[in-house]
Amino acid sequence: MGMYGSLRRMRADQLSRLLREPNLTSRLTDAEDEEFGWAEPWPKGPVLDLDKSWQVLHFVLTGDAWEGSGPLRNAILGGTTIGADLGYGPAHYVTPSEVVAVAVALASLSEGVIQSRFDPSAFEAAELYPGAWSPQPPPAVKKRFLGRLKSPPIQQVRDSQEKELNEYFDFVMNQFRGLVGFYKDVSSAGEAVLGWLV
Repeated sequence: MGMYGSLRRMRADQLSRLLREPNLTSRLTDAEDEEFGWAEPWPKGPVLDLDKSWQVLHFVLTGDAWEGSGPLRNAILGGTTIGADLGYGPAHYVTPSEVVAVAVALASLSEGVIQSRFDPSAFEAAELYPGAWSPQPPPAVKKRFLGRLKSPPIQQVRDSQEKELNEYFDFVMNQFRGLVGFYKDVSSAGEAVLGWLV
């Protein structure tokens, strides 16, 4: 269970239909393309699954947990809301012209800049999802040793937490690369983006 972010590319005519029929928004987030009766299918590879990286990515792009300014605000959580609440708010769309601005802004960021913004203490202070950014105390009791209950060594727990954090960092960097490529492709095609959290 958790909160997952996704982005779907849409042609301008598909966005126009969605604007006329916003009730379709909830169906777009989890249904197959054929169900909508579109005259033509969705573009190839239409959905970017951000998994649980959505809020950390938004934060390293904007410096804010939910808002931000400039075109990078639109990359994940920005744009214009549309349709009913999907559980964690309504979906939002980014127009083709806004997509171009996002793509240009993303292309201007180096991976080094993103890496420099990966700060678990800032994530903790901003209460970013999925949480648990600060080292946690070791569990009270884990093993029985010579008839006594014994906790794992504190350093072992810290090493494990650091390993998990490094793995998550690698995951976020891969998601960032995917986001840059996604917006580059969508921008080149002159398409729009629909985003949502479920």
